[in-house]
Amino acid sequence: MNLANSVPIDTFDCLPQGIIIFSNEFCIMYWNLMMEEWTGIPRAQILGKNITEVYPHLASSRYIGRIRPLFNGGPPVLFSSHLHHHFVPALLPNGKFRIQQTTVSTLEIDSELYALVSIHDVSDLTFLAQKTRSQHTQALNDLEKMSRAEEALRINEARLESLLTIAQLGPMPTSNLLERVLDEGVRLTQSRLGFIFQSLDVNGRLEPICWTKDVEGANQLVDNLSCSELSKSSILYDVINLCQPIIVNDLQAYHAKRFGLANEDKNIASLLCVPVLVDNRIVALVGVVNKETPYDESDTRQLKLLLDTAWKIKMQREAENQRNDALILVGNLLDSSPFGIQVFDALSGKCILSNKVASNIVGGSLQALQEQNFRMLNSWKTSKVLEIAEKVISNGNPSTVETVLHTEFGKEVPVKYQLSRFVANDCVNLLVIGQDLSEEIKLAEEKKQIEEQLLHAQKMESLGVLAGGVAHDFNNILMSILGNTELVQRKLPADSQVNDYLARIETSAKRASDLANQMLTYSGKGMFVIKPVNINSIVTEIVHLIEVSISKKIKLELNLTSESIFVDADETQMRQLIMNLVINAAEAIDKDFGIITICTGQKNCSVNDLRETVFPDSLKRGTVNFISVTDNGCGMDRDTKLKIFDPFFTTKFTGRGLGMAAVLGIIRSHKGTISVDSQLGKGSTFTILLPLSQMQTVSFAAPSPRKDKHGNGFVLLVDDEKAIRFIGKEILISLGYQCLTAEDGRRAIELFKKNKAIKYVILDLTMPGEDGIQVYEQLRELCSDVKVILSSGFTEFEVSRHLQEHNFSGFLQKPYTISALSDVMSNLK
Repeated sequence: MNLANSVPIDTFDCLPQGIIIFSNEFCIMYWNLMMEEWTGIPRAQILGKNITEVYPHLASSRYIGRIRPLFNGGPPVLFSSHLHHHFVPALLPNGKFRIQQTTVSTLEIDSELYALVSIHDVSDLTFLAQKTRSQHTQALNDLEKMSRAEEALRINEARLESLLTIAQLGPMPTSNLLERVLDEGVRLTQSRLGFIFQSLDVNGRLEPICWTKDVEGANQLVDNLSCSELSKSSILYDVINLCQPIIVNDLQAYHAKRFGLANEDKNIASLLCVPVLVDNRIVALVGVVNKETPYDESDTRQLKLLLDTAWKIKMQREAENQRNDALILVGNLLDSSPFGIQVFDALSGKCILSNKVASNIVGGSLQALQEQNFRMLNSWKTSKVLEIAEKVISNGNPSTVETVLHTEFGKEVPVKYQLSRFVANDCVNLLVIGQDLSEEIKLAEEKKQIEEQLLHAQKMESLGVLAGGVAHDFNNILMSILGNTELVQRKLPADSQVNDYLARIETSAKRASDLANQMLTYSGKGMFVIKPVNINSIVTEIVHLIEVSISKKIKLELNLTSESIFVDADETQMRQLIMNLVINAAEAIDKDFGIITICTGQKNCSVNDLRETVFPDSLKRGTVNFISVTDNGCGMDRDTKLKIFDPFFTTKFTGRGLGMAAVLGIIRSHKGTISVDSQLGKGSTFTILLPLSQMQTVSFAAPSPRKDKHGNGFVLLVDDEKAIRFIGKEILISLGYQCLTAEDGRRAIELFKKNKAIKYVILDLTMPGEDGIQVYEQLRELCSDVKVILSSGFTEFEVSRHLQEHNFSGFLQKPYTISALSDVMSNLK
């Protein structure tokens, strides 16, 4: 047992008597400074030895026989030099033995009993008594001195007991500790009550910490002292200014003599007030009041020693609490840190501390990490972390290393270590901050995949815009070709040989128009009639057509959901969608025997599922319809998968490469998305995801043509293409209309204002400057009942929003024929 942890050593060193503490085995546990001085034996030399080995005469029964009962709770034992010889031989400066009076009592520390030996030097008293024994008066004086010595011994023993009691108090709040100390001070000085005030600032302002609360008048006394402004009539003022204890045994006389004033508090007869100093600064005042006998210097010493010791204990415990709080804070920081933290002793290589994250990184327990030596780690040796760590310790320059660590616990993990050197308590330490890069690498890969998908989607979008623009302009060109062809056909006789050439031109132009419509489909702007469509019904209807279109070596299997699934779609485009996918699958199987499986149904898609598709933002997570086409053909590599939807891309020797591009356009125009799962030699699966039907039908059914297609009236034709203005005017004139043309919106408004006879306006949707919508709004302001026909190279579905919002009278999709224009114009009458 380390006695220093249980008893404050400096307390025993302050006592004027020799103090020895030994165990029930007579092993010396304590030897104070006074014993060192008397015997010349240093404390470090005698501690831990058996006292009977050092002083063999103590092994006799006259000593041991009387001391042993103490360890069973027996009463104190007194040994006198006159009766028992010297307990411990000690010389005076003149070479004579000291005359001792030794008291051995029981000391309980942490439930263990020890012998407390208190040796008093009574040489002076004894020599004096021997010298004056014949004189009765001197003998009485000697007895009185001995009585005082015994009283001093009693007081010292009581003080020692109080100090031991205070020292052995368990953890408690500071206020409770000081209350116990004050109770001991009141008891030792035999006072009625006491108080402790704490000094708060340099001006000496005081605040009561504790006082004897269970005594009548104590609260009033503390209130009076607290309300005092430390005027010159206050005793506390004297203590603070003199910075020394003050004893007043007659408070009334003290006030009358010193200040010429009467004592206002009649309950106080006497008072002892002692300042508590820390670094020569008053930190507190302790006072005791109303002792039955006069206060003396012994009371001052007892109170001062008691409070000084208690204050040291208070400060020590506060420092320990702060240290514990700091350790708790550090522990919490380590536990909550997202990084693995380890500290190693640079000299020995042993681990000093480690947090849970560090153990998670390497896959071992926290205890196993704390038992490691970084110089013995094979993982550090093979990954060169050890080499870098030694350099950091040597030159003090922090370093960072990223490596794949094969840990001692069988885990392979990519890590990033930051190593630095620091000094604490004159010891060089290595700080290692680790980070598991597994998640970071995974996120980087996911980010790369998302970026590739985004780039692919952007490319598809760009190509779609390009295709739509080309198709729009292409339709404008075809408009001129078809219109002029029809006009020539009308003017030639039926038996003219030129009609055959014109028919070929018309056929080629219409095939070109179909190609333009395919490009519009790829761009997502080729939808026509939208209504709820049963996917299962479409697949069932076109099975025979599909089987005729593919090789007989290929088996077609259907795995359709038992319930009908509806999507809001154009029925014709849904057929084309499924047909293109099946034909693509059949071409992947080529000449081998194979199986194509078509599946339909509904599934719940998460955000992660949608990220794996071409258009991850087109659908919201939740329940969607799906169509999948699976083949066991040749499959595709990664590069092919990235190009499969590009226009004109094909892996075949022949073909235009627009089949899968059209598939993508149809899916995009239906607000859906598609994913592709394929491996070389293992086949492919194309999965189309479409939103559930909202049971809304948007239909732009063509009006029934009038039988009489000959018209009349003024028509304003507005288009930025000169060829379309020319051919459009010729067609309108051939139908019986009068026509004015305008190349832009500004010119159209000018002509409309000047010609009140204009009944109809054929207005191009896209023009430089003001577009068709802006021109339409100005026309309606000038004449609210004007009939406006919207014309565009895009499909009717693409411009349907404008038709619904602005209430156009009709729609003409370029390239339009004479009959189509006639039907629209006739429907306006």
